[in-house]
Amino acid sequence: MRKRLIIASLATATLFTACTSTVPDAKSTSPSTSSSASASAKPEKAVVTPRTLAKDKITEPMPANVDEFGGISLGKDLRAGTKNEGAKVVRVFSDPYCPFCIKFETQYGKELEDLAKAGKITLVYHPNYRFQDIKFSTQSLQALYWVAAHEPDKFVAFQHALYDESAPKVTAEKRTEPDVAVIKTAADKAGIASDKFANMQTMIQNDVYKKLLMQTREQFLADGFKYIPAVMIDGNAYSNISDGRFAPVMEELKK
Repeated sequence: MRKRLIIASLATATLFTACTSTVPDAKSTSPSTSSSASASAKPEKAVVTPRTLAKDKITEPMPANVDEFGGISLGKDLRAGTKNEGAKVVRVFSDPYCPFCIKFETQYGKELEDLAKAGKITLVYHPNYRFQDIKFSTQSLQALYWVAAHEPDKFVAFQHALYDESAPKVTAEKRTEPDVAVIKTAADKAGIASDKFANMQTMIQNDVYKKLLMQTREQFLADGFKYIPAVMIDGNAYSNISDGRFAPVMEELKK
């Protein structure tokens, strides 16, 4: 019985490591490494890969305030569709049904927005359709496009609320699909009027932006990306960004 418990524990640990890996060749920590040594070890650096965005897979028209690559840009006033001329462009690819995307947003979202407000970067969010068989993912990502197009001043507040409302059910340990009513809660928190929400609801239930999401996801993969969250800064893509590895990149952006 004791032997079976040990084997089960090791299997669980291996599964968790695999789920949290953010690059194909990520190596798990050796079971013999002590927890104190792991805690004191300096995080590995993020992996940086030169990359160019393409758009040959995208034929759908873009909603208002969405760029040619499917990104929603934010400049000094954090209004969807604006940008800071001459500043570095930081692109974040994510999905509110992705626990590591939620963690990244919690850790760095506010700091990135502050950099955009200071004019140091143009922040661009890319709704990324990783979970195409999940109703919540399908509708919430379309809702982000709708808000960018129809309520651009409320995009940031809506995205914050959407990720916050998703977080309790979407964790690395257990992912439970949030009810799509979460989208209404997020809209209320962002101050979107009920009549406008009714329009949003009609459009996302009719999957107005679903084909676009599928095409931008296909383009994401064709461009050489694999995992979310993913970050691209000008011509460099950053992966392996969990567990503090993106912090040094943030410090460079602040200079």
